[in-house]
Formats: sequence, structure tokens, C-alpha cells
Amino acid sequence: MKIKELVLAEKLDFLAIQETKLESFSDSLPHCLWGNDDCAWACLPAI
Repeated sequence: MKIKELVLAEKLDFLAIQETKLESFSDSLPHCLWGNDDCAWACLPAI
């Protein structure tokens, strides 16, 4: 699904895309950065 389609389908209020050099990280990192558990995130490995 393209990003634009995802934004429209999910009626997002906020979307952030961040590139990182980390190979992997735990579920706690995005929640810590967001400030609570009320967020969703996804991670895809770099090619």
C-alpha cells in the first residue's frame, strides 16, 4: 500500500517517517520516544 493510500484509508492525524541506521530495536524505543503506549509503529529492515 502506498503511503498516500494508507493516510487516506486510516484517516491519520499524524505520520512520521524516519530513517535510521539501527539494525533492530525493541518495542519500548518507539513508545519511549512517543511518551506513552498510545502509538503504532512499523519497522522494515534496510536492503
